[in-house]
Amino acid sequence: MVILCLTSLDVDAQGLESSLAQGSDESVYQIEKDSLLILTSTGCTLSISSALSAKWVHTSEPYFHSDTKGCYWLRGRVPVSKLKRGSHSDSLNVKSVWMVEAGHHGLNTMYVLDNGTLVDSVHMGNDLPLNKRAYPHVWSKSYLNIAPLEVANGHECELIFKYSNPYGQSLYGTNDELAITFVSPVIVDSDARLHLVFSGLMMGGLLLLFLYQLTQWMVYRTELGITYCFMLLGLMSYIMYDDFLLQAIFADRHVSELWLFVTGSLGLLGFFRFAQLTLKAVDFVPHRDKVLDILFKVKLIEVLVYLLLATFASTLWSRQLAAFVPETFRVLLLVTLLVFSYIVISHFRENKDATTRAFMLGNISLVTGVMIVTTQVYLLPFVDLFLVKLYLNIIWPFFDYIIEAGIVGMALCFAFAVAMLTKDREVKIERAYSRRLVDGEMKALRAQMNPHFLFNGLNSIKGFVIDNKRHEAAEYLSKFARLIRRILENSNASLIPLSRELETLEYYLEMETMRFGDHFSYAIDIDEELSVASIQVPPTLIQPFVENSIWHGLLPKTGEACHIDILVRKSSESQVQLIVEDNGIGREASAARRVNLPTKRKSLGMEITAERIAMLKELHGFSAELEVIDLKDEHQRAIGTRVVITLDQARELLLK
Repeated sequence: MVILCLTSLDVDAQGLESSLAQGSDESVYQIEKDSLLILTSTGCTLSISSALSAKWVHTSEPYFHSDTKGCYWLRGRVPVSKLKRGSHSDSLNVKSVWMVEAGHHGLNTMYVLDNGTLVDSVHMGNDLPLNKRAYPHVWSKSYLNIAPLEVANGHECELIFKYSNPYGQSLYGTNDELAITFVSPVIVDSDARLHLVFSGLMMGGLLLLFLYQLTQWMVYRTELGITYCFMLLGLMSYIMYDDFLLQAIFADRHVSELWLFVTGSLGLLGFFRFAQLTLKAVDFVPHRDKVLDILFKVKLIEVLVYLLLATFASTLWSRQLAAFVPETFRVLLLVTLLVFSYIVISHFRENKDATTRAFMLGNISLVTGVMIVTTQVYLLPFVDLFLVKLYLNIIWPFFDYIIEAGIVGMALCFAFAVAMLTKDREVKIERAYSRRLVDGEMKALRAQMNPHFLFNGLNSIKGFVIDNKRHEAAEYLSKFARLIRRILENSNASLIPLSRELETLEYYLEMETMRFGDHFSYAIDIDEELSVASIQVPPTLIQPFVENSIWHGLLPKTGEACHIDILVRKSSESQVQLIVEDNGIGREASAARRVNLPTKRKSLGMEITAERIAMLKELHGFSAELEVIDLKDEHQRAIGTRVVITLDQARELLLK
């Protein structure tokens, strides 16, 4: 019995076949192109008997036609003597079995002639159910349609192929080499088994990743997790079609090639959406996000169109449109992936965190695999060029596994990216909890600060009232109310602009100069290179140190004018210094003086401020260093005190 199947070794195998035909290996043989004949008529209603009597001509065309109209006829004589020699049989009368292949086509009929008499015919083609094809037991793209052919000495065998592509040339068959090739069954069987093993391993790995991420999503319920699962589901469906698992499952039904485009587009739809969510999580630039959104919508439209065509594949309008699908799919795939790669590379040049690196590697894995397979058909017409031929011969042994390997590599890298983002999410949740805890403690400390202000202010008002200074008491009360209102406004914020902090400080100094008359003067000086409105500080950061200078440094001093300076300086590109400097009695004299006082006045404000700085470092990453310097003259006599608060500010907070 004769069984036929079609496949294409394409130009990649051409060099291999040439060497085999020359005797380096006799397990593959190709009929000489010069002996191939084509029929001038392209009628599909032509019978085999009419075709035999019609005019056959030699052709120099290197590739099959992909016209959707009519049928194409190809004829070649079977080289029995060479095939027998390649069978390694000692007896020339023993029949040998070879697999015959002649390209990927929708519908194909092979007629076998022995000494000019029709002895058998078989049907095959990608548009036939698997069980109705001549040889349904192959699991490899390399041998989509093949069949055993028995040959023996004393027989003059000819093969005639009548093939058509009513839905347009298949994705696999674009630029098929115009050839009739005989392949050893051992080669076919070993290739099919190897392909089955690799496909099983890849599908098993992807299935494990899918189940793991699905359980993760059931716990965390994140959009990123379910999008990753959707992407894997689409890509696994694509592999199931690409590796003909779907054809095996539905062996008695026609599985349209349109489902290949549906599943492939679904996988890429999930891929683009996953990319969008991942890159958003690592501070993606908005205009790039818009480009990814456009790519996502293009793929969504593709999926809907292919799904519509696949659903109504038997209708005339669907058949007519389906003829354009393979090339449209290929072109859109190349364009969208190139645009996507440019976006990802641009982002990677600016952000090289672990998540972005993992995503970049996954992108390279998938895009490289898709590009190699997709662009192959465009390189086939240039196979005569040395570099092109070398490239095609290199990739051909791995051609069946390139896309699948790219998908597995991408899935593993993306799984690592998801793990990194999940870890970051847990860290953020923990930090948010810590911030709420620390924020509560900060509010408790601010609650201690406010009574401290109230106590000092009310004491001053009491002094004016006792001294019967009604006008001064009223003015002081007005300033005091303004200061209290500002403190209350600032109390709900952990950080405020430095400009607002300096305004509040000036309100306080106005009150103190009014209270103590001309006993001291003050000045606030700001570095011109700084924009104090863009620098964030804790509220009431400087005031406790100013208050301490006035009460313990300036007020006890007699005999000369007292002065206090508040300076804001840019000490480096990323640091700002807040300086409180007075010409008071110094810390040693102040400490000795407080020992002899009947009432010990403790500086609660400075202690509380030091605690707040420590908490803000944990809460906001706010970093500040406090340094107190005793100023002395050349005779080592105290001439004042300098307090320096050094803030580590982000570069963008400083005015360039």
